Amino acid sequence: GTLNVVGGFVVTDRMLEMFKGKGAKKSSH
Repeated sequence: GTLNVVGGFVVTDRMLEMFKGKGAKKSSH
């Protein structure tokens, strides 16, 4: 349940980061 949601969120975040580009990096963690 929760694990799946968290995993999906992380994957989405990575995808968005890739789409945005490696130029602007934010310190989320």
